[in-house]
Amino acid sequence: REHLGSFDLVIFQNFDYGPYRMAIYLPRIRDYVERGGAFLMIGGEKSFSAGGYAGTAVENILPTSLPPPPGIDARPFSPVPLMPRHPLVALGESPEQVRRRFQELAPLAGANELGALRPGARALLGHPQLRVGGEPAPILAAHDVGEGRVVAFASDSSFRWGITTAGERGDLSVFERFWDLTLRYMVRDK
Repeated sequence: REHLGSFDLVIFQNFDYGPYRMAIYLPRIRDYVERGGAFLMIGGEKSFSAGGYAGTAVENILPTSLPPPPGIDARPFSPVPLMPRHPLVALGESPEQVRRRFQELAPLAGANELGALRPGARALLGHPQLRVGGEPAPILAAHDVGEGRVVAFASDSSFRWGITTAGERGDLSVFERFWDLTLRYMVRDK
């Protein structure tokens, strides 16, 4: 209660709040974001719908709605850049280079299914097969909530962009740049 406002960013990565009796704290995270904080949810079997976040205060600040559980598609896939000029995916390159870079990365090992975008939210990476409302299902989505920022990344296997891609190509720079850009974007560090 006293210290949450001192954080620049709160990250839930494949985090199951239930066993830790944290349901009472979820509205505080929502309030923290509305007052200018940043919140990042990263996928996995304990995130988004699969983690029981549907109907909570955290769902209310996510850039997408949440479908009913379990909400996981385990098939490997390579996300498609939907907004290649957005700072989170641009990687300092042209849109054509961004598209090529994401095609060259090791596939992600499944994804959480996310619902429709909320007003003002942007889908930055999409799923090549899954659809929501006729559009590629969001894999990376962002939006501002009150004075704060929220990003949803619907996979817990981005490490494959570093480890697997580096093993195959000797280059893990996309993994490093992606997460560096994401964290800087969230805390408004230009």
